[in-house]
Amino acid sequence: MWIVYDNEEGLLGIYDKYEEALSDYEKCKEYQKDYVQGEGEFTTDETVILAKVEKHFYGYETDKKAIDYDENGDEFDTEDNCWDWREDVYTPYGIIKP
Repeated sequence: MWIVYDNEEGLLGIYDKYEEALSDYEKCKEYQKDYVQGEGEFTTDETVILAKVEKHFYGYETDKKAIDYDENGDEFDTEDNCWDWREDVYTPYGIIKP
């Protein structure tokens, strides 16, 4: 997993494919150069980052149905699914999903 960041827009994208991330990174570099040349001013705030993600922590929807209770206190499954947390760890050998 890869991310591209710049000082103007912040996080520009999260990518599974390096080639896509690199392409957007290169486009951002060119935009920064063109912008500075057009403005005629260089502020040193200009920055573009291509970074490899080592860990990804996020919430996800599980297959388990959420539970609710009727007026008698009896439990029933709703149409909604429960959610939980997950952390993926990216290694040279692949993704580890604990």
